[in-house]
Amino acid sequence: MTCIFCQLRNKQDITFVKDFGNWVFRLNLSQFLPGASVLVHKEHKEGFTSLCEEELIEAFRILKRIESALQQAFHPDWFNYMQTNNSVRHFHFHIIPRYKNEVSFEGESFVDEQFKGLPKESNRVLSEKVMKRLIDRITRFL
Repeated sequence: MTCIFCQLRNKQDITFVKDFGNWVFRLNLSQFLPGASVLVHKEHKEGFTSLCEEELIEAFRILKRIESALQQAFHPDWFNYMQTNNSVRHFHFHIIPRYKNEVSFEGESFVDEQFKGLPKESNRVLSEKVMKRLIDRITRFL
């Protein structure tokens, strides 16, 4: 089976936000909450032990920048970070802004139904136009 992140490695598709050298920042195709995204290592590595210390330090520096940009762009109340590699065995971090109240963006409404628990994902796909505007808003602050 081909790895989706390896297929997207150098592509600037609808989910691409920014290339950080060893890492690529992408929005989730499913925008269940505005700014739900992933930071993906460019090489196919499967776990923490496959990364060198410098790559991990670099990832955490980038995650700080991403959190700051998402905070300025959408004003979430909190962030969740996950690293599971359950369905895609390619090292990546999930970055999930959490919202206590309903949020609107470009005419779309988002409700964080599990605000105090694990995020409830959905297969909500936004139009290419709205995805581009999300990315534009985020990159303004990166």
